[in-house]
Amino acid sequence: MMTAHEWAAVAFWCMANGCAGGRFRNEAGLGYGNEQHICRTGSGPDSWRHDGQSGGIADLVGNALEWNSLVKLVDGEVFAAPDNDFNAHEASWLSQRRYLDCARRRVTLRKHASELRSSAYGVPFRKVRRARCCDSSRLLQRLLIEPAGVLPQGSFYARDYGQRMLARGGEPETGGGLATAFLYDARDSRQPDVGFRVAYIA
Repeated sequence: MMTAHEWAAVAFWCMANGCAGGRFRNEAGLGYGNEQHICRTGSGPDSWRHDGQSGGIADLVGNALEWNSLVKLVDGEVFAAPDNDFNAHEASWLSQRRYLDCARRRVTLRKHASELRSSAYGVPFRKVRRARCCDSSRLLQRLLIEPAGVLPQGSFYARDYGQRMLARGGEPETGGGLATAFLYDARDSRQPDVGFRVAYIA
């Protein structure tokens, strides 16, 4: 599946080139069944692709949430592979010595775990904060977990307890965007609007 590094790289490319990476609520939906925001990936016009071309990456935004590998939360602690090694076994993902604290429905990066266990739902990515005593992390900025500089659209969903795997994208009506980070549901949860993007490795 697509990795968190790959997703973030495409998101930064879209930002640098003025592309949204998908469709937004004012565009006609091509949904099917009861999930009207979901469409067959790649079935929309070229404007729904990351570069506006027919060969571009389709539906990063405006379709289903997508699992990304190489990032997870364990009781709020952020684990990530330091580079885009898609073969990296999950046991080798490194602790980033950062914890997500979701108290009071906010998202704050801290050096230590919060004593309270909580959740944050739909916090705008630009409002994710870093505690004063917590140094900035280049890797987490590169992975769109910690905001830095120009901010793409998206929302943060997280629970700082249990194991949470990263999903990205989603529908704009619920805060979907290039920077959306969904670290909310348990890793074994099943949802009709969460899938993954198959990656072909030659």
